[in-house]
Amino acid sequence: MTLRHLALALPLLALAGSARADRPNFAFAYEPKTMAAGELELESYSTASVRYDWLANDHTYGWIHQVELEYGVTDRFDLAMYQVFSADQWNGFKLRARYRPADYGALPVDVMFYGELIFGREGEMAFEEKLVVGKIIGKVALTLDSTLEQENLFGEREYKWSEAIGAGYVLTPQVTAGLEAQARMGWEPKTVYGAGTKLEFADPAFYAGPTLSFATEKFFWNVNFSARTSDDDNDPKYLFRIKMGFPL
Repeated sequence: MTLRHLALALPLLALAGSARADRPNFAFAYEPKTMAAGELELESYSTASVRYDWLANDHTYGWIHQVELEYGVTDRFDLAMYQVFSADQWNGFKLRARYRPADYGALPVDVMFYGELIFGREGEMAFEEKLVVGKIIGKVALTLDSTLEQENLFGEREYKWSEAIGAGYVLTPQVTAGLEAQARMGWEPKTVYGAGTKLEFADPAFYAGPTLSFATEKFFWNVNFSARTSDDDNDPKYLFRIKMGFPL
């Protein structure tokens, strides 16, 4: 089977059978969902970024691919390990835990806490934490994913902050269509002679674009294309992600 045939077959596969209850609706934004107890799943994230300068005829393309093995310890707590690759090398691995303090629908909004240790190829370490809140209202899925990452834990530390918002409409039990928006910003402490330590902030970057999600009991597939809405050419102009998962 060629890649073209596979691409055509995936939506048809997704439309067959019923959809899993905890299926993800978005490609970038996390939702307050965890694996069911005892379930094991293999997930794949492929993210492309494009940065260009038309005047200098300078175009840069990048790929990050992550492979995740995820296990539900309880219905509200799960663990995962990621292997991370770029286009030409292995970049490191990540260990992640997620926890929901209450069952789905027990609170006015569903809540999830997320923590992740990142181990780089050169021995560097980072830590990322998220607070995720969301709500299913009829056929509308809403989520807000707030992230803080501390890079270079044992050196000159840098920080990254991001917010991701997702809004989707469940067209059928298998198909959700929606929009995602992201805001990203970084900062780091800088020592200024005579003024002590100050924080140096990078300009924020904003992205927005459509998301489409297919899911069955045995498979899910999410795709998102986002364009930068801010003017800072230091950040990628476009982001494209394909995310898929299979229970084991």
